[in-house]
Amino acid sequence: MSQQIDRFLTALPRGHRHVYLAWRLSGPDADDEPFYVQRRRLQGDWQPLHDAAPVLFSTDFVDTVPDDGVYEYRVVARQRPSYAARVDTAQPPTNLAFEFPLTHAPPPGLYPYRFAIGDLQNNGRSGVVVLESHAKRVQVCAYTLDGTRLWQRDTGLPDSGGWDKRMNHVPVTIWDVNGDGRSEVIYHSGPGHAFANDFYAEAGPDEMLTAVDGETGDVVWECPWPGTRPRVMFTVGYLRGMEQAPSVVVQDGTYGDLILTAIDGATGRVQWQVTQARGGGHNLDIDDVDGDGRMEVIAGGICYGGDGSILWQAEPFGHTDVSKPAQFLPDVPGLQVLYLVEKENPGVYLVNAQGETLWKVPFGHAHWSWIGHYDLDGSGTPDARFMIHAAEKGANEYFPIFYPDGRQWLELTRHQAHRYAAVGWEADGATCFAHRKDFCIYRLDAQGQEIRLPGSELPTGSLFGRWQICADLIGDFRENFGCIDYEKGTFFVAQNPNPAGRRARSPQADFGYRHERAQLGSGYYTYIAPALCRVDP
Repeated sequence: MSQQIDRFLTALPRGHRHVYLAWRLSGPDADDEPFYVQRRRLQGDWQPLHDAAPVLFSTDFVDTVPDDGVYEYRVVARQRPSYAARVDTAQPPTNLAFEFPLTHAPPPGLYPYRFAIGDLQNNGRSGVVVLESHAKRVQVCAYTLDGTRLWQRDTGLPDSGGWDKRMNHVPVTIWDVNGDGRSEVIYHSGPGHAFANDFYAEAGPDEMLTAVDGETGDVVWECPWPGTRPRVMFTVGYLRGMEQAPSVVVQDGTYGDLILTAIDGATGRVQWQVTQARGGGHNLDIDDVDGDGRMEVIAGGICYGGDGSILWQAEPFGHTDVSKPAQFLPDVPGLQVLYLVEKENPGVYLVNAQGETLWKVPFGHAHWSWIGHYDLDGSGTPDARFMIHAAEKGANEYFPIFYPDGRQWLELTRHQAHRYAAVGWEADGATCFAHRKDFCIYRLDAQGQEIRLPGSELPTGSLFGRWQICADLIGDFRENFGCIDYEKGTFFVAQNPNPAGRRARSPQADFGYRHERAQLGSGYYTYIAPALCRVDP
């Protein structure tokens, strides 16, 4: 046969000698590409399954083995076999496609560790970078999903800082920032000086923004760290157009008196720096809002062009707990920007590509949020529109989901609104929710009632809500759920173990999807990002 191809094949034991297999369509595959599943005992000969009939309507398969034991599987299309996946059918049923021990188990009370995903080895397969703690300092540890540690680097910075004593002073992301075709890991580092009480209250001398090779950990470039405060974030974006190397934009501060610094991803040199009196947010958005081919920077209620000039300001309001550019209203040119505003003139706002308010709803303290697709009419099919959730943080019991035109669809309960992490777990593209107290995944019916999804159990030692990975990492086109089990000191990736009943292209084929997922470790309060799962009809 021809050379092997990576189809992101997984094999999960499901009990009673059953094995669930899932794999991915590759670029050259036809939409109705026939796949042939083969199985063997270790070191044995490959045997075709299901009477050599191909799989035509999905990219998954449930096998029943004759006896419990260790088996290998592969799928074949056009005479090209996939890399094999191994499974021990005698193991208890699980939905964990991967689980591996961290290099440094989380110390008691230090939650959360931070992480980012990206193509570390430049082979199309996601890896994960975890910010871990050792000797009270932040360590950057890069892993493949099978648990192989590629490298570790000491940031030289304390593992505790800011108002919540966590790692908000060390953002991290994975992206090809210099355009050489290889991914870099970008993070905040220091020389290892002592900090009072091992606590990061403000920047010390000689701190750096560091870019290292994603596969080897070798330094690509470093430049002086432009931040001074413990609440800081950065995002990668193409400020000069897609033909040039991207920039890394660092936001120093949150509630006002921000400093924004754009750094050339190819050289590490500063492109521009601006100060902003108006409040920013907990995440920094960069996207092509107006459709001119260059990305804009959205820091709170201000939108900057790629050269650092102000393009527009939204109407006066305070600090933005959440902001998100997306195509909420397809009939409106460009993208629209969703804001959830705290402090002055609090509320939910949607503005157009010129910053003009399209609608707003007053709020006490809109805080938790996501956008997603739901079955609105009971038909069983999720609506194509992006629905908007906003949750009150304070004592007010108000947890609505809005239509994109500002009308309210329904209200959730506090039990739902404050404990959900959105994930595209299902094959129909409906937004589902990992629940951080029930340790399972739900979807909502047309009345907002929870439907617990079979096979969605999550480790009870997992802690999430602020940092988790909801992205298509492995298996077919459905999103996986990645997180840390703080009781066991492991990182895991959960996969939907139920047949999809259809096939679709992985959302990882879409640039916007990959760019959005690259932001998961670069800010904090990342509740909104996981809901954007794009699948073919």
